[in-house]
Amino acid sequence: MRRTIRHLLVMLALVLTVPTAPFAKEPYDLAGLYAVDGQNPNGKPYSGTVEIVAKGETYMLHWILPTATGDEESYGVGFISHGQLVVAAGAPTPMGVMITSVVAYRLEKGMPTKGQWASPVSPGIYAETLKKLPKGHPVPTPQQQRTQPDKSKELSL
Repeated sequence: MRRTIRHLLVMLALVLTVPTAPFAKEPYDLAGLYAVDGQNPNGKPYSGTVEIVAKGETYMLHWILPTATGDEESYGVGFISHGQLVVAAGAPTPMGVMITSVVAYRLEKGMPTKGQWASPVSPGIYAETLKKLPKGHPVPTPQQQRTQPDKSKELSL
């Protein structure tokens, strides 16, 4: 019995002497260009690129998805929460970006970034995967001129 109590006291002392730290923010190197592959609500696959730019604790995203009729562009703003990059995204309009979807990407070092997205226009949850491209990979430009949001204004939701 004494031996058991002694072991418990030693274990308790070890636990109490281990330094405790507040939850630390995990450093993520998300800025860069990514290849994106996903699934549309109609079940057809899509692919293209996503550029992620870090702005303090927020991230700005720009998707370019080639289609038969020209490039489809989307813009988003997000932040990291609980090991995920969560993003509100939408289409450019003359007044800015109209939010049309949300996406959450699970962040795991050394792995492709897997995400899920949803839209009120097409109820359901759809898959999307990002694979970081090497530094220096050229950033694609849209094939057609699109109505761009005024980049001098901050993105507002």
